[in-house]
Amino acid sequence: VLFIVFVGAGAFLTAGGRLAISPESAFSSRYTTPVLMAWAALFCIASPAMLRYHRTSDRAALQMLSAAILGLCLLIPSQVRALIPVHAENHQKAVAALALEMRVADDTMVSRIYPNTQTALAIARLASAEDLGMFGRAEYHGHFERLGQHHTINDTKPCAGKFEQYEIIDSDPDVLRVTGWQFHRDQSRQAGYILILNEEHLIVGVALSRRASPELVDAYGHRAKLSGFTGYVRRPSIKDRLTLISGNCRSEDAF
Repeated sequence: VLFIVFVGAGAFLTAGGRLAISPESAFSSRYTTPVLMAWAALFCIASPAMLRYHRTSDRAALQMLSAAILGLCLLIPSQVRALIPVHAENHQKAVAALALEMRVADDTMVSRIYPNTQTALAIARLASAEDLGMFGRAEYHGHFERLGQHHTINDTKPCAGKFEQYEIIDSDPDVLRVTGWQFHRDQSRQAGYILILNEEHLIVGVALSRRASPELVDAYGHRAKLSGFTGYVRRPSIKDRLTLISGNCRSEDAF
């Protein structure tokens, strides 16, 4: 009983501490492990009575089995939803990580993984310098340092690609958030990130691929459903004709 009280008090204090951020943060679902342990503790409390009932009734075993099956059936809808890929949510969180790596104060995206953008940027700056955690992965590693560097195109295959829109970031007006898509029919897998080059072949932005783009399926087939991208471009470069270059191919477009 004390353990159940401990779990409940922990949840209450955590929600109360996040209430200052927003009601959504306070009441959002999280931390499933303590909840499962509290249910396990409740089962331990009830198990002696359940065992006594089982011994004194011939129908108890059938009734308990039926109750267990019914409980599992009630959980099936939630389990089915858990199997549905959440590409949009995963992509938004990945873009938030990209914003931190590129030192972009994008409150809209960063708020999906951390409540305070400036604190997250300060933490990310230290982690990125040591290549810790996600900042050591190829999708994020070294993008801030790449900005402004010359990139050789070489013999990268041309492919279809297009910018769709750009958005002004109020909290960081020197950078624009851009979305678009790139697809090559021969590619076995969508590239992790895309470099954005200006007319002088200087890197002026980076985007992450694998954004859900179901509208491309009709034109390019089922393999194109995750060909979208989201990223960041330095604002003055938006007037140039830009090149999108990934490990698979390159394409050119302008806004």
